[in-house]
Amino acid sequence: ASAASVSVGGCEVTVLGVSHISPRSVAAVQAVVADKRPDAVVLELCLDRLQALVPPGEEPLFAPSSVSAPGGMDASMLVARPGKPLSRADVGADLQALARKGFQPVEPATAPP
Repeated sequence: ASAASVSVGGCEVTVLGVSHISPRSVAAVQAVVADKRPDAVVLELCLDRLQALVPPGEEPLFAPSSVSAPGGMDASMLVARPGKPLSRADVGADLQALARKGFQPVEPATAPP
């Protein structure tokens, strides 16, 4: 596994390149999470791997371990709750709720600076 860190908008972003099937990659991810103690962990999966994790005919869901709203906004207005599975519709509803409160999403960079 290889890692690189950059500062984006005042936040440290660490990207860790891993193999989906390597026990060493699992250990590397565990070490980076333990060392950095990030506010969020994002997992990229190709469509084939995502579909392999979801029973046929079901929509992919995930359950966040924690939920916070940006800029000190009240997270209780969100559908998201720690440990509660979220659907695509739930995420869309939360984005709309944030937009109504003035949150302006930022387009992600396509590559680190």
